Amino acid sequence: MTDDDLLSPEEEEICLCVSANRLNLAGFVKSFVQAIQLFDLLERGSGPPSVGVFGGIFIEYRIIAAKEGAMNIYHFGCTPDALRHQVGRCPRTRTIVDARKLKQAFILFNRHFPHANNTRHAVAHAGEIWTSPAKAREHRQKKAYVSTGGSIAAGAFLSAMLFERTYSVGWAGMVFEVQMGESTTQKLVDVLSLAHSAFP
Repeated sequence: MTDDDLLSPEEEEICLCVSANRLNLAGFVKSFVQAIQLFDLLERGSGPPSVGVFGGIFIEYRIIAAKEGAMNIYHFGCTPDALRHQVGRCPRTRTIVDARKLKQAFILFNRHFPHANNTRHAVAHAGEIWTSPAKAREHRQKKAYVSTGGSIAAGAFLSAMLFERTYSVGWAGMVFEVQMGESTTQKLVDVLSLAHSAFP
């Protein structure tokens, strides 16, 4: 009889969470890449070449792809944290996983994506901003936001804006950005590699 045969139902569930989160790390990176691929497919826009991504319904579709990308960054960020808390509780992993590397992966994710939670809230809770005047006041821009693609005055509202590969959303009086490109993918891959290196 092996140690695996002696796991309690609770331990089995914990070990299942570890396995699922290891798979999810790669899965959410793949989903982010697919969101970029969709984003790129929609680049041509529905107008003439001079209009391109700046006109027509295709820019609306690109925003949908950008939202999906933003959500996958958030989902990806949940996995190193979950692994960090579960590997020590799983008898199959507690002695063989380098917990320091998992912590480093968690820290690296937060360094690369310090506003992943806010971006997720802006996408997932957009309909809640106008539930009351008090709630709406919480989401007025605290200060003016100026970028290459446009600007939002202090006191105004930003739901979503897209300029080239930068998707911007407003939440809690601030603007948060997601870059829909290779640099963001590479950051996710760096965290993924570091987290995977914690496992023998």
